[in-house]
This record gives sequence, C-alpha cells and structure tokens, in this order.
Amino acid sequence: MAVIQRFEFEWPEGTKQIDLFAWINTLPRAERDEFYQAKERQEAHRQQAINDQRMEMSKGAYIWTNQEEANKNKPSDPTWVKYFQRYLRETNTQFKVIYEEVVETVGQGPGR
Repeated sequence: MAVIQRFEFEWPEGTKQIDLFAWINTLPRAERDEFYQAKERQEAHRQQAINDQRMEMSKGAYIWTNQEEANKNKPSDPTWVKYFQRYLRETNTQFKVIYEEVVETVGQGPGR
C-alpha cells in the first residue's frame, strides 16, 4: 500500500513567517553558495528515488510505493540538513513530517 509523506511548517503566533529560500538569501554569499550546492545534491537524492520508482512527488508530498520504502527513505545531504536545521532554529519554525497510508478502494471510481 502506498504511503504519503507530507511536510508541514508552523510558526508561533506573532512570529514572522519566512520560507527557507527567503532566509537563505539573507546569508552571506559564501553560505548561500554552499547551501545551493548542497540543495543540488539533496535534489539528486530525491530524483534517484524517483528514478528507482521507489517514490513520486505530488503537490509537495512524497508518495512512497509502500511502507518499507517510506521507512528506508532516501539519503540526505549533511550540508543541506545543517542549513535546514539552522533555518528552523533561527526562524523559530516548527517542522513536522506526517505519514499517511493511501487507502485504495475498488469500484469507487467515476460512474460506479
């Protein structure tokens, strides 16, 4: 059964919401360059999981082929993780990863 992996961001009331890329653009040039190089490697890990047909993307979520693949996940670039964790900390952003099983129904399509 397929598993959806969604990502949610929350900011405490009264805190300015800033997305990752807006925050990255406030950093010195050398750090921005380091982040964007890490971002390319991070995206390559994701693309490899897609190419291997372990997952697909839909509306910003990952759809893993099954629970085993969701548990394996994919590699993460350590430099990307460092900047992502720093972003969460410095912007007081709460980040949640939510997994949901996809329940498939038979005979429930249009006209049935």
